[in-house]
Amino acid sequence: MPRYTKSQKEGLKIETILGLTSFHNSAHSTDLHQNLILYAAGCFVVIFNSSENRQMGFLQCSKPVASLQISEDGSMIAAGERGHQPSTVVWDATTHEELFHFKGHRYGVGSLCFSPQGDLLVTCGFKPDKTLLMWDLMTGEKVAKCKISPDLPKGLFHRLFF
Repeated sequence: MPRYTKSQKEGLKIETILGLTSFHNSAHSTDLHQNLILYAAGCFVVIFNSSENRQMGFLQCSKPVASLQISEDGSMIAAGERGHQPSTVVWDATTHEELFHFKGHRYGVGSLCFSPQGDLLVTCGFKPDKTLLMWDLMTGEKVAKCKISPDLPKGLFHRLFF
């Protein structure tokens, strides 16, 4: 296996991502107004424009992406990682600038949901975690934490909170 020096690695540029990593339906999201499809591919969130049939870009997490969501107004993208001590990352959907980097779950972020106004984000940990967290997207603060039943149906998540 070839070894690369630090300067050689810094010169690498990813142009296209092939593949899809999805264990359930929370690993993709759509924005029908902009014809965007977002999907997880390892540690990346791929942004695909369906009307132009091409990748528009991608966002990188430090661990594999388990869940992702685009806000209703299309202004923010959130991705939840899987693995030990995962993060939830929120980016500006236009500039791809990282806005927030949240920690709080132990094993993975199984579901994400923006409020309709885009001022709150709810994250739900994997089954062993049994934790639901609510984040204020104006301040970046955690505003609520509660334990949930591990039997909560995945499709019920959005209807329960917003």
